[in-house]
Amino acid sequence: MKNRSSNAAPAPDLIRIIERACVERDPSVLIRHMTADTVWRDNDAVFVGRDEIWIALTEKWARALHCALQQDVESIDERAICIRFESEWQHAVHGRWYRTNGQFRISLDDEQRITTVETRHTDMPISVSSRRQRISMPAVP
Repeated sequence: MKNRSSNAAPAPDLIRIIERACVERDPSVLIRHMTADTVWRDNDAVFVGRDEIWIALTEKWARALHCALQQDVESIDERAICIRFESEWQHAVHGRWYRTNGQFRISLDDEQRITTVETRHTDMPISVSSRRQRISMPAVP
């Protein structure tokens, strides 16, 4: 077994950490498991380094109220994680509901710290009555 840094988590634990960060809307939960130069690609946007990623996630999660998240692990090993996800959320400005379907591909270094995250997703407007996920998180001011 390789020696892990104090900030590293085994790949299966990272899945729970990702979910916790999203539900709590707290980028710091996830940031501490990244290398200093982690690259996060979110569709066409690219963020490099913990500071840029923290800002991007904070801004993204500020727009998404009442977010419910479901994740399915497609593959996992010591160097990579692939997760399909679906989330439903309400836009903070205009109140419209969306369903986001996508995939995370996460690469890990030898110490199982996150080095790259590639996210591809689509946001589709939905009606409140068509929501599939009934777990609702309270709005975070």
